[in-house]
Amino acid sequence: MIQLKWLLCAALFYAGGMLSGWILNDVIAQNPPLLSPAETKSFDSLHLKHFEGQSFVRDFTHIAGVNLMVVSLIALGGRFTAGILSALLLIWNGFLLACTLHGAFCLKLPLSLVLCLYALHGPLEITAFLLAGAIGLEAFSTFTRSHTHKTPSTARQFVAAIGPTYALTLIAASIESGVINLVAIT
Repeated sequence: MIQLKWLLCAALFYAGGMLSGWILNDVIAQNPPLLSPAETKSFDSLHLKHFEGQSFVRDFTHIAGVNLMVVSLIALGGRFTAGILSALLLIWNGFLLACTLHGAFCLKLPLSLVLCLYALHGPLEITAFLLAGAIGLEAFSTFTRSHTHKTPSTARQFVAAIGPTYALTLIAASIESGVINLVAIT
């Protein structure tokens, strides 16, 4: 069973990453690197060109594979590093989300496009990351306590906790794949 205190810790690490990502991108936006007009024009023509001609299955397998790997690293990596890897990966993922959103606003992408891309799958994906983070961060308490106070969770408890996390990740990946293909068509 995932404890609320570890879920809140995971949320704080994620939020810290988002805050630092937004602040850093704000500093960069105030002092942008010098780009030639050709480079600036190439940024304006990005509109999801990467996904043109892609299939839902290819997008889904790529997105699901990457996200399942991240969720596994957050949960399992935290178990083997007393929560340190979980904390770092949560901060990094929050940082990346903030960088992406800040970039979208700086490029003046339509709010409807940003919401379409993130609002549908984002809450599920972030919840999966936070649940995995709570699983990984819990290892910190078992690391700091002596083995006489509390026995670490068993493999069965770990599987019971990680199962819903994987399910959320797969659902989010299917939504994200569908949205990307719909947006790429329009």
